[in-house]
Amino acid sequence: MTSSAYTLTKSEKVSIRRSFGKYVSQNILAMIGISCYVLVDTFFIAQAVGSEGITILNICLPVYNFIAALGSMIGVGSAIEFAVRKAEGHEDKDLYFYNAIWFCLIVGFITMFLGLFASKNILYIMGADESLATGGIVYMRTFMFFGPTLVVNYAINAFVRNDGEPTLAMMSTVAGSIFNIVFDYIFMYPMHMGMFGAALATAFSPFVEIAICSIHFFKPTNNIRFLWKRLSFSRLFSACKVGVSSFIGEFAVGITTTIFNYMILRLTGHVGVAAYGIIANLSLVFVAIFNGISNGNQPLISTAFGYGKKEEYHYLLRLGLEIALLISVISYIIVIVCSEGIISMFNSDGSVLLHDYAKMGLVIYFFGCIFAGLNTVIASYFSARREAAPALIISLARGVVLIGLFAVLLGFMFGMNGVWASYPVAEGVTLIIAISFLIINTRKDIKGKE
Repeated sequence: MTSSAYTLTKSEKVSIRRSFGKYVSQNILAMIGISCYVLVDTFFIAQAVGSEGITILNICLPVYNFIAALGSMIGVGSAIEFAVRKAEGHEDKDLYFYNAIWFCLIVGFITMFLGLFASKNILYIMGADESLATGGIVYMRTFMFFGPTLVVNYAINAFVRNDGEPTLAMMSTVAGSIFNIVFDYIFMYPMHMGMFGAALATAFSPFVEIAICSIHFFKPTNNIRFLWKRLSFSRLFSACKVGVSSFIGEFAVGITTTIFNYMILRLTGHVGVAAYGIIANLSLVFVAIFNGISNGNQPLISTAFGYGKKEEYHYLLRLGLEIALLISVISYIIVIVCSEGIISMFNSDGSVLLHDYAKMGLVIYFFGCIFAGLNTVIASYFSARREAAPALIISLARGVVLIGLFAVLLGFMFGMNGVWASYPVAEGVTLIIAISFLIINTRKDIKGKE
């Protein structure tokens, strides 16, 4: 798979590993920051509102994921096009930033409109009953109202990262997460604002991130220019093609959560969904780590691809796969060892049933993260090389098609344990598909080199 990487000299490998370590470590920290504020959100809501609050949060999260997915697809895809075209020396690289920002704003204002006038209907679509819809409408309406800022933040962060500033991009994300955590507490406890306070803290944090990332535009090293040109759907389409795996990576979390919510509500009711809320939000930490690896590696692969350095981007892929496998195995062991403490943090009602569901879920569900890390890195590798088809197939397989199929099939066959098992089964089957694409792709590279 990466045999061509061995033609690199020892000093070249050291240099690549140094860049890889810098970009990936900073992006992992940034993505963990995002996932941690969701976890803290869940913790504060569990303490202040109880298990029903966790259930409401879990029903609202897929909508948040969908909005973030659109911003990620447009922003990350446009930033990849920018990075590759900059390496190739194309003048039109400067048109992608302007295009991305305006289309993100359009998506954001549509989100705002839907949040103002259709929040309750959206909650019903997501599986909420009358009680949950009434309790969740304030949370849903609040974060959707700030949709423009949320979506634009993804684009600005991606461009700053791809323009050689991973440290600043990381600092902005961590600062936004810290802001969210602090104001979660302030709004929910001293100010007694409940779910509205939690949503408000989440909605305000992108302002902090954008402000910090904007520092890059005033530096002499900045290569991003905001050019006033007519909006281009062709550039949007080319960006979305390479950003589609980022979209599905974010959207898949929402799809999985929605399918699981429907199945679990049918099988066990609100308590089961609350148990899944613990698992789903904890799994965001795993997803964040894998996204951190792929986001950090992506600018390096895109630049190497733009310069035609096959040995270099093959070696970067290998490094990404190795670190993803190592981290996922260690993390799974930690989750199993600490499962009792994890559950008790979010089980403020002391529900025995919630404990039992979550305990088994942690053991079965999180085994799939070992495969998920490898799939995320491989899909991102294809996107970074502007090969949309394999990235799309891998992302769709794991995030929509297979997880939906196995959740329903195994859920009906084995109940809650079947629902938990659907995630590792779907990721395992996807890994076989992803490795097949890698083998085919690497053979083409070797023939091309000859």
